[in-house]
Amino acid sequence: MSANRTGNSRPFVPAPIRRSGAWLLLVVGIAGAVDIAAQDPVTSSRDRGHLRLGISLGGTASLGLVTEYIRNDWSGELVIGTVGFRDLSVSAAARRYFGSGRLRPVVGAGIWNLSVWSEEGSGSALVLRVPLAVDWNVSGTHAATVEVGLNRAIRVQRLDPEDDRPPSRNIVPFPGFSYRYGMER
Repeated sequence: MSANRTGNSRPFVPAPIRRSGAWLLLVVGIAGAVDIAAQDPVTSSRDRGHLRLGISLGGTASLGLVTEYIRNDWSGELVIGTVGFRDLSVSAAARRYFGSGRLRPVVGAGIWNLSVWSEEGSGSALVLRVPLAVDWNVSGTHAATVEVGLNRAIRVQRLDPEDDRPPSRNIVPFPGFSYRYGMER
């Protein structure tokens, strides 16, 4: 691997992030342009706050249940699911919505814990995550979200108790999709 401008032998941004970063910026840019074109009046349910329940595929869990409370342009999200049906994935994030149209860009920050059990033992990972998403309000109560979560491990307990390597410092993108059904309070 060749040295970069700072003289380090490691590139500043991992190759998967460089490749997905351009696509992510393009998706967010298109979503922002469509959002501006599709502006609609702010509904009263957004001001009072409401709960959305749904399912997620990908992201922090191959299959997960989503609970999100939205008030104005802020939300708190909890996803409980599984990656391989012998584990438990729990993710919590604070999210910020932008715009008021049917397509709204979303940026967030949160934490994710993945615990795994197998014949070899148990292990877990604690991960910091930054979800970047586009939320599509299909109708007043139905919504779909496409997300790319940028994830970085901060603590890893591997299945092998002898393995005490530190977590990788790489940022790993995980794409995901979710369907959410809004329930007004």
